[in-house]
Amino acid sequence: MALEHQEKIKCKDCSCEFDITVYESVNGAFDVQAEEKLLKGELFTHICPNCGNVTALSYPMLYHNMDHRFMIHICPAEDDVQECIGNIKSAQKQIDEQFPEKRMEKPYTFRIVSDENALREKAAIFSHGLDDRIIELLKLFFNSTFRMQNPSSASVVDMLFFVGKNGEYAFQIFLEDDTYLVSDIPKHFYTLFKEKYTSACDLLSHGNYVVDGNFAIAVMNVK
Repeated sequence: MALEHQEKIKCKDCSCEFDITVYESVNGAFDVQAEEKLLKGELFTHICPNCGNVTALSYPMLYHNMDHRFMIHICPAEDDVQECIGNIKSAQKQIDEQFPEKRMEKPYTFRIVSDENALREKAAIFSHGLDDRIIELLKLFFNSTFRMQNPSSASVVDMLFFVGKNGEYAFQIFLEDDTYLVSDIPKHFYTLFKEKYTSACDLLSHGNYVVDGNFAIAVMNVK
């Protein structure tokens, strides 16, 4: 079930105060509605009942998907990373104690991300049985390729992986000039990268809950 509490916030436009629900954790097996809002990008946005202004908040939250056996902790502030790691370790211990018979099944994947978009991306990756470490390596490759092919274009500021309606893989590429484009990922690219880099990924993965661009760079530097 979801752990939640009520807080008051003030609208920046009209100063109206209104109540919002702040989620400390969401377990998709027990709170489908909260999970749906989270994966649609609606859990952290709040509409002022007086003027309609939308306020987006960011705060630590743990998302648990029991079906695909992963946990993702949003940790917006770097200063809170150690606390988030402690929360994940505590949750991991609790799972092992409550379901000892399941320890031999597919192991849980635990991740720490900085925002809701990164959580949604990781959730899509894991829900489709993919490896987020390989996706981060593909981001490096696509970013480098984009810069070589478009030297005069605006710089890439972010890339988000998604799976299309027909099962195709793609990146949504956000540029410095506030535009974006979509680039398809040939599925054999994923297979090739997985075959080539999984061993190096495994060397760096023990106790590492943050898998991002820095992780991918470190993997590329493994000799």
